[in-house]
Amino acid sequence: MTAGERDDLDAVAHVLDLDPAEVDAALAGSDGVCCGEGTRFRLDPGDMVVFTWEMSVPRPVWEKRAVAAGLVPRSGVTKKVKLVVAADPDSLSGKARMAADYGIPIVTEEAFAAMLQRLGHV
Repeated sequence: MTAGERDDLDAVAHVLDLDPAEVDAALAGSDGVCCGEGTRFRLDPGDMVVFTWEMSVPRPVWEKRAVAAGLVPRSGVTKKVKLVVAADPDSLSGKARMAADYGIPIVTEEAFAAMLQRLGHV
């Protein structure tokens, strides 16, 4: 999580009258990415991932990291893809639109890096 993302969480916590310690506790207990309604999303070996748009880390580097973590990089979105990684998760790229249509989560590079860490890979 970036410092800016943490600042955003703290700001929302303040608006909701939550103690920053509650944010820390929620983050410490998180083993996946929140996907709404209290559910958690996590990657498992064998899951397919798609990378879209130009990212700060070159796509071949992300693909190599994904393979090292047991994930399967794909060039296109299908219903079997588990996750799309995008420079801008709010983009309207064809891959992002298709992922949204299929209900596939779209995350930032930073979120994907955190998932790889939880899988034991950087």
